[in-house]
Amino acid sequence: MLQPQNWSVPAMMPPGWMATPADGFVPPVDVLESNNDLIYIFAIPGARPENVRVEVRQQALEIEGNASLPDGGQYVYRYQEWPAGRFYRFLPLSPEIDAEKAAASFNQGLLTVRFPKTARGRQIAINVQAPASQQGPGNPEGNQPGSPGRTPLI
Repeated sequence: MLQPQNWSVPAMMPPGWMATPADGFVPPVDVLESNNDLIYIFAIPGARPENVRVEVRQQALEIEGNASLPDGGQYVYRYQEWPAGRFYRFLPLSPEIDAEKAAASFNQGLLTVRFPKTARGRQIAINVQAPASQQGPGNPEGNQPGSPGRTPLI
């Protein structure tokens, strides 16, 4: 898992959308982590892939673009929670990701940006084995005669 001292995600915003200083909106984001990837998922209803810019610079993820509301046709909006117009988000990235291998996709209003972790950022289990001289016939675990079996430290 990524260590908090190496990077940070700014405080998550309250549900819904918040206005930005430039009369736009800030899309909410979920950040998911696996042993191999770090994934950012932005909710941007009304946006189209060709109207979204995704860029990594100076160890930060920047997204911006434009989203439009569905045409109400013969109807007039009486209440609206989906934002429209310009959106922008800038988030710091972990130094343990490989930005060169990032991939972005857009599907049904969700922008997903996936970063593979570098080897430095992956959790790797290492098996602990007894020296070969302690292993032998009748002692497959490698225990000293008269000593209890191996006990995990944690």
